[in-house]
Amino acid sequence: MLIFCCGMMRSGSTVQYQIVTELIESRNLGISIGWISQFNATAAKILEDAARRDDKMIVLKTHHYTAEAASLHERGLAKMIYSYRDLRDVVVSLGHQFYDSPEEVLSGSTVSRLLRNDYRWRHLPDILVSRYESIVDELPKEVLRIAHHLNISLTAQQAASIADKFSLARQRQRIGQLQLPSAPEAANIYDPVNQLHPGHIQSATVGQWQSVLSSSQVTALESAILSWLVDRGYLVEATQPDRVEEVANVELEGEQLCRRGQWQKASEIYQRAIRLGVCAPKIHHALGRVYFHQGKFLAAVNAYQHASALAPNNMTYACDLGGGWARAGEYKLAASVYRQAIAKQPQAQLPRSGLAKVLSAQGKLKKSAEILKLPTDKRNDFEARSFL
Repeated sequence: MLIFCCGMMRSGSTVQYQIVTELIESRNLGISIGWISQFNATAAKILEDAARRDDKMIVLKTHHYTAEAASLHERGLAKMIYSYRDLRDVVVSLGHQFYDSPEEVLSGSTVSRLLRNDYRWRHLPDILVSRYESIVDELPKEVLRIAHHLNISLTAQQAASIADKFSLARQRQRIGQLQLPSAPEAANIYDPVNQLHPGHIQSATVGQWQSVLSSSQVTALESAILSWLVDRGYLVEATQPDRVEEVANVELEGEQLCRRGQWQKASEIYQRAIRLGVCAPKIHHALGRVYFHQGKFLAAVNAYQHASALAPNNMTYACDLGGGWARAGEYKLAASVYRQAIAKQPQAQLPRSGLAKVLSAQGKLKKSAEILKLPTDKRNDFEARSFL
């Protein structure tokens, strides 16, 4: 069995890795092999035979989702342990550790990669998901959750002892004892045993983005990840939950802007509605359609997912989510969304059409035709034009 500690960067995955290693190696249940930058086909082939052993576990740390890792998990040969954190704090932390500034993080594709990995990992079934803020505040509980996920018996006292071993104070002591060059010259150098960097813990403060990021940086970042923040329970700047009565007027204004093709202004209007504290799925769906028209497909998926979570039986929301994933190039995730919609409403044609288009885009024309129940002589006529 492989154990992936695959959390979001700067979100507590290192302490999760340390806890798993302690649980496994102290009981002679296996070994940890450290950081793998990307779990590719070569690594999967080497470790697959070992993963089939029931008596031993292999613990590794990674961040980047790969199809090979997902395949091992889906075949019961791996377990996943994932952590996430307020992306605004992640940007600040990355700016301290691996970049010259938070602005450099925001100017590149890092946030999009973080979102993509987050959606992919969390899409897997039976994955242990932990929130950074909870890990920091309740480390003994996190130890117990991990032990339970790995089917390891552990008492509360034992969990407290392990938590103390990997407390922030103890981690800072370990970092101070590292015989490695100091950052920034060695930002990517780390101890191969405990996975700690020389500047690993700049600050574990929750909400540090509020004092580090400028107002314009916060606005730019939140505009791209607004629904993600709402989904995860993070408050967005200027949220005013007592002004929900203004939402109807904001919604009407947004619709008028969309009809005139003023997508950027419409985006700002719908974001304002969400900041008013609204939980109306149609607002998130409308924001998603604006992002879609702007070509911001991951941001669109972000909003569609929130709309679908609030209204799980709405076929339009589900199909737009599938279309968003397809335009982002995530055909597997798109197909999964469409199949879930078909399972809920087997006779509905909209999700069948969407799934057929995804299969067609992958070159699976026969399966595509079967989904639509087209006659044999019409199978090669079907084209996926709506989102490709």
